[in-house]
Amino acid sequence: MPRPRPETIQVIFAVIVLAIGVLVYLLDRPSTSAYLVPDSWKLGNGLAPVFGLIGYQLPTFAHTFAFTLFTSALLEPWRWSAAAACAGWWAVGSLFEIAQRDAWATAIAVRVPAWFADWPLLDNVADYFVIGQFDWLDLVSIGAATLCAFAVIQLSHRCTAGAGQ
Repeated sequence: MPRPRPETIQVIFAVIVLAIGVLVYLLDRPSTSAYLVPDSWKLGNGLAPVFGLIGYQLPTFAHTFAFTLFTSALLEPWRWSAAAACAGWWAVGSLFEIAQRDAWATAIAVRVPAWFADWPLLDNVADYFVIGQFDWLDLVSIGAATLCAFAVIQLSHRCTAGAGQ
């Protein structure tokens, strides 16, 4: 049986963790908190939170972890793909989290181009900053996600060493 390629392992881990992050929105979050999840998909309305306290930071972790692995898989077999993907998504996640601080959020939101309102996915950018809340624990989860993703990338290479020989 042929060994899977590192990119395949990375994508599988990314999809699994991203699916767990989506479950947080389906089971524990109010319908207004998930832009891409229709209200009809909500499963946990009126129920106790399934993910408990970890559910507050789990989506941030899942996004950062999954996007880091997807990026690394796309950059393979570049030698620096792990470092570039981890550093890039750590920076993006951290900047977006810091931008939700009250002092900056409003200033950023008023500078979002008006034409964003006419495009799906971009129409919610200003609200992300104004409605979102800065949380130090989200910064911690972003850092933890990039470290975990780096570990998965390294392990995927070790597990597949010698594949194809």
